[in-house]
Amino acid sequence: MLIKKITDSIIAFIYKTTDNYVIDQLNDVNLGKVELYKPTADSNTILRWDELFKNYMVRGFPTEIKDIITNLCRIEKTIDYFFDFNKIQSLTASKSFGGIPDGAINGSWFYDLYSWGRAMYPDERMKAENEDDWKRNIAHIESEGFRKCRPINVIYYEWLNRFVAPNTGGSHHAALVVYQSIRDKIKYTRETILEKVSLNSYYIRMLDNEYYSFIINNDSNPKSLSESDKFINVITELISTHISILKPVHYYQNLMIIFIPKESLKIDSELFNNWINKAHDQKKIINLPNYFRLPNEYHTKPYLHELRYLKMPNPNSIFQ
Repeated sequence: MLIKKITDSIIAFIYKTTDNYVIDQLNDVNLGKVELYKPTADSNTILRWDELFKNYMVRGFPTEIKDIITNLCRIEKTIDYFFDFNKIQSLTASKSFGGIPDGAINGSWFYDLYSWGRAMYPDERMKAENEDDWKRNIAHIESEGFRKCRPINVIYYEWLNRFVAPNTGGSHHAALVVYQSIRDKIKYTRETILEKVSLNSYYIRMLDNEYYSFIINNDSNPKSLSESDKFINVITELISTHISILKPVHYYQNLMIIFIPKESLKIDSELFNNWINKAHDQKKIINLPNYFRLPNEYHTKPYLHELRYLKMPNPNSIFQ
């Protein structure tokens, strides 16, 4: 019996020195399924990589990875003097975005501004039924959110085929303008500073060649050790001490984006590659280079929040 105990202890000790032990430790972490939102009228359902990879977001990162990810997005800026306003599909701000305390269906649920405007409860001060409504809605957005005294800003995300407009207000009326413009074939154009954002395939290849990079759910909990915390501990203790973590902001899901230099790996690279591929297939992670090559395949989750109302509310009665 004593010999068996000693033998078992030796075997256990040797096992803990193997790469298979490290992989087993990764597999023991219960990472939740990663699903990304379908884009909606609310830009906080969109991973805006140009914003995530700005210099100030990765200020503390090593120079090597910073040089790659700050160049992953290619930005071309032009001026369009006659930009068709009804192309705008998403906005950055609204009192009716997100899981508001009232628990009502709101703009975040709708695919684009047209759909949201079409679904709005008609009210004397907020509707899109005739020419007077059109003029009233135009006047409102030109005094709030999209002022006439200066060009508006619009960002076109090529990989999503989506136009996003940063705004400070006027979201309900903007949605009604887009809806009525398309429905009644009325043209409304504005001078626009247009940014076209595309993904740079050269830097995607560089990222893939030099780094392991992937997305996981971030379930961090100040009261206990979360699964994502356990996962990071396994990575830093057994796989690589050179790990960079980016946490997206202005996005409704809590995520972590992890970057590990391939040359810093402590275990066999083929074994870790196999784990990456398997975890990606199981949706425990999203392998970032795979995502960048076919982004739309990963934006499949509908945005939902708990409801207290089964109908769209009258925006005026709640928000104005």
